[in-house]
Amino acid sequence: MKRINFICLAIVAMSAQFAQAQDITEEQFVSFNAFNSLDQRLLETSTELDYLRGRVEAMEQCTTTESCCSQSSCCEDSWMNPCAGLVAEVQWLQLRPSDSEPNSGGQASFHTGSRTTIGYLDSNGRGVRVRYFEYSDDSFEGDFIDLEAIDVEYVGRFRLGQNWHGELMGGVRSASYHDDNLDYANTIGPMIGAALRGTITDSLSFYGLARQSIQFGTPSGEDRGNFAITELQSGLEYKRSSAGSSQFFARLFLEGQNWMGPKDNDSEDLGMVGWGLSAGITR
Repeated sequence: MKRINFICLAIVAMSAQFAQAQDITEEQFVSFNAFNSLDQRLLETSTELDYLRGRVEAMEQCTTTESCCSQSSCCEDSWMNPCAGLVAEVQWLQLRPSDSEPNSGGQASFHTGSRTTIGYLDSNGRGVRVRYFEYSDDSFEGDFIDLEAIDVEYVGRFRLGQNWHGELMGGVRSASYHDDNLDYANTIGPMIGAALRGTITDSLSFYGLARQSIQFGTPSGEDRGNFAITELQSGLEYKRSSAGSSQFFARLFLEGQNWMGPKDNDSEDLGMVGWGLSAGITR
């Protein structure tokens, strides 16, 4: 009987020790898993910190005055941080004139005009441009019309959301208006404008622009006067991408102009509408 009791006590003691050993093993297992999970999170955090550190370094490089063309980690936004250099454009226009009092019975037809632009853009998207426009028509209502405009403007780029980017511009315009009744030579006035582009594909964009000026001068044999010029343009732009260097582009567009006031020397407006092609170099 004593032997049986002893055996039972031994079994109970061994069971207690086994249970205690099992509890310790489970606690250790839980602690080991927690350690592995923490180590994994630390590794992921370290990777994220390395990525953010690289982005910050790239942003710091982009804020320097050094051209983005020579920085491998820069120029994620080539529109706002272009490669500094020359910009130029040549436009070929087909415009048909009209007036704001369509009662003369004249037959208007399309005539050729042109616009040439040359300028400089720095690595921060700011620059200056000079633009020359000319148009003449010797058959509109039996009159001869000759128009010229020279613009000198400052331009600055901006970005609007993910898909839109553009330019704001302001400067001075010298313009001349000649017809059989009026000769406005070398008028001068302030000019403002804006251009907006919407991305369609990596190479193709929609664009629109508007410019407005008010011209002041003295017509030959008349008192001092003024007139306004409004210019609107919209179309498609194809750009041949060339990261970190100049980019060649071509455009197909519609254009409308309104020369408000000088027509027939009686505050009548001259309007022109048509289309055009252009090619050039941008940044």
